[in-house]
Amino acid sequence: MRWTRVLNVVDCHAEGEVGKVVVGGVGDVPGRSMF
Repeated sequence: MRWTRVLNVVDCHAEGEVGKVVVGGVGDVPGRSMF
C-alpha cells in the first residue's frame, strides 16, 4: 500500500482527558496564529 498523505499526530493527556494534536502534514491554515 502506498501512502499519499502522512499526518504527524501527538497524543496528549491532561487532567483525565485524552486527545490528539495534529502537528504536521496539513497545509497552512489561514488566519492568525498562536505562535
